[in-house]
Amino acid sequence: MLGREIVEDASRVVYRHCIRTPLYRDAHLSALTGMDIYLKMELYQPVHSFKIRGASNKLSRIEGPEVITASSGNHGIAVAFVAGELGKKAIVVLPEDVNPSKLQMIRELGAEVVLKGRSSDERMRYAADYAASHSIPLIPSFDDAHIIGGQGTIGLEIQEQKDVGCIISPIGGGGLISGIALSYGGRGTQIFGVQAEGACSMYKSVGAGTPVTADSNTVADGIMVSTPGAVNVSIVRERVREIFLVSDNDIIDAFREMWSHSHVLMEPASASTVAALLKNASVLGEKGITSAALIITGGNVSDKVLKML
Repeated sequence: MLGREIVEDASRVVYRHCIRTPLYRDAHLSALTGMDIYLKMELYQPVHSFKIRGASNKLSRIEGPEVITASSGNHGIAVAFVAGELGKKAIVVLPEDVNPSKLQMIRELGAEVVLKGRSSDERMRYAADYAASHSIPLIPSFDDAHIIGGQGTIGLEIQEQKDVGCIISPIGGGGLISGIALSYGGRGTQIFGVQAEGACSMYKSVGAGTPVTADSNTVADGIMVSTPGAVNVSIVRERVREIFLVSDNDIIDAFREMWSHSHVLMEPASASTVAALLKNASVLGEKGITSAALIITGGNVSDKVLKML
């Protein structure tokens, strides 16, 4: 079983390419919920998402001039960015219906793009087969110790910034919430996850005790994963208190709420944490939780989503 040490090890590497992001109290959400609500602003990263942490940790440990990865967008942007910094070529396998702004960023960063299918499993199979046939490293997006460790540095930072009662994190494949959970190493802060109702493979996997493949359809493309990582399922089952489910309508309402009142433009995946908070504030209160940090995972918002404001 992985432990806090992989996150501490990652903290010695990741800041070659990413920054320590601010954590600040959001007055609007605090007033709405009667709690102290803090936002961990990963959208301020150089690639506007937390994914740069895992990419930095993983790629910094890989030899060779070329890598390949599969992504819905943000992980691909991060791999393309870090690979460029390290002088490596990156091949990024994306869904055919990829967010156009994310596609443009990846191409501008110099990566080669392959459009393949619409599900995360399709993309991952293609990338894995290509990596094997061309003898180049595959950079997983979530089911990997170095990726998990890199993402978990968010948790270490929060521990230095503020003592909070709980953390609410989006879940796609589970790398982010697994790393954060490991970073706390059983300390008192409770870890909650959130998934979209239309893309809740981790929720189903935790119930089954093993990775489950589920339909994946949500406005929150950043957490639209068909099958979570096996390592991540194990960590989430052991260390995450509960996974909240929210609808796409909940997510879009939260997206609009944050833009209108807090003036923060965040991806739907990030807005899922706000949706979960607003839907479950009374539940958290019953558990004696008076403060929470929401992981605002990214800010690469598509034109399609912008039109929903």
